[in-house]
Amino acid sequence: MNFQRILTGWNFKRFIFLGLGILYLSASIADQIWFGIILSMAFIIQSILGIGCCGGNCYNGQCENPKNYE
Repeated sequence: MNFQRILTGWNFKRFIFLGLGILYLSASIADQIWFGIILSMAFIIQSILGIGCCGGNCYNGQCENPKNYE
């Protein structure tokens, strides 16, 4: 496993995902909602590993050569 990916690249979105994941995990454990535990773990894993949105391959509205898309 590449620990460089875990230690670097932290931004606001990753902190929000981690915070929401921990918050939802604690609420799901308290209420014993097992599907909520699984869902919250997905948020936590996404934030720790820096993945999400298909592994970072999001469409950002820009392309390299706009003539190819006309």
